[in-house]
Amino acid sequence: MKVFSNLEVGDTIADITIEKIYNYNKTASKVSDFSEKLLIIDFWATWCAPCIEMLPKMNALMQTFTNDLVFLSVTKELKEKAHSFLEKLEHNRGARFNIPVIYGDTILYKLFPHYYLPHYVWINTKSREVIAITRAGEINKQNIDAVLNNLSTTTWDTKVDKWLDHKFSEPLLPYLSQLPNFLDKTVNHYSFFSPHVENLMSGAYSQLNDTTKNYRIVFKNMTRLSFFTWSFGEGRQFFQDASVKIEVKDKERLTTALSGGPFHNWQKENSFCYELSISPRPEKEIFEIMKSDVQNFFREYEIDIEKRIEPCLVLISTGNNEMLKAKGEKWSVKRDRFSYKSTNSLVKSFLTDLAFYYYVTGPILIDQTGIDYYIDLDLELNNFRDVKEVNEQLDKYKLKLVEKQALANVLIIRDKEAYN
Repeated sequence: MKVFSNLEVGDTIADITIEKIYNYNKTASKVSDFSEKLLIIDFWATWCAPCIEMLPKMNALMQTFTNDLVFLSVTKELKEKAHSFLEKLEHNRGARFNIPVIYGDTILYKLFPHYYLPHYVWINTKSREVIAITRAGEINKQNIDAVLNNLSTTTWDTKVDKWLDHKFSEPLLPYLSQLPNFLDKTVNHYSFFSPHVENLMSGAYSQLNDTTKNYRIVFKNMTRLSFFTWSFGEGRQFFQDASVKIEVKDKERLTTALSGGPFHNWQKENSFCYELSISPRPEKEIFEIMKSDVQNFFREYEIDIEKRIEPCLVLISTGNNEMLKAKGEKWSVKRDRFSYKSTNSLVKSFLTDLAFYYYVTGPILIDQTGIDYYIDLDLELNNFRDVKEVNEQLDKYKLKLVEKQALANVLIIRDKEAYN
């Protein structure tokens, strides 16, 4: 077991001086000198999407609790990178975030070690007591009201960063069953499902030629919906929200809007582990086996891919695409919230990235360019969700995104009649 959090709720921290504070009425302050009653330290990074989405919410909460609450956003990233990112984000959102920030931190991360972001430490500034250590879901007006009225430790679930130290390069089944000799030379094909395993870090992974020379697909604490989209997408096709139709009576078993502690309780009841280990063979055949496993295990559902006319963003060619052709450099893709650069890649790979990183909740992305050669692409813009702005950049390559009804692959999930 690896454990990162070593500070407990109820502990009193030293009255350290926090220095190099930007965007605050003073550049340094002891914990006890903050004029606000409640200090919430927000550990974040520019690559952490949930961290970035919390900025407007934190900004609004500071305005609501003007004299009682201050957020202190802390990142390990240097000022040159993180401050530039925040400036672009403010310009993109059309709003200024009046949240104090510390860049290039080396002190607070050691005082409050953790692994997962975002990470929030709630501190009573006068007593220096750690009131709570939470995820983003607990950051809301109701909880802050309750803390300010009491200013003592809470009964919420404490965020503790720990997981069972299983390595993806090792088979999962022997690890969980504590039978290290299970996979001897006589075993060359197995698959299994298990319920949620507490403290096992969630994720999905496929690997060719592991330590047993087999091909393996591993799912750790993943939801039913993740099983359906991954297996029917054969590990390559990404299904946006609009390309998944959940036509069942009880959607709560597949997806939820819960967050924080309630979400983790839901996850315990609605996530599973899976591993398929099989001798090398064509990938399509391997995913057919996984699909069969998934359909047999989740027998209450019918899952299929259908062609349907849906609202789409269709990528088309508007002229000579000569500028798009790859120059022969090796494959590379670099992306962030404001830029996308790929070399020696494919149009379908660009659309997959666009869907996964920027248009998960947007219209279905379809390729109708007819381009089957390798391409180089370099985009720099403020908002990938702004189709007009994206098209201004794509125009130099004679490409365009067009909103229209089109035939798209849609993953359909229905209740199986026999189980109703």
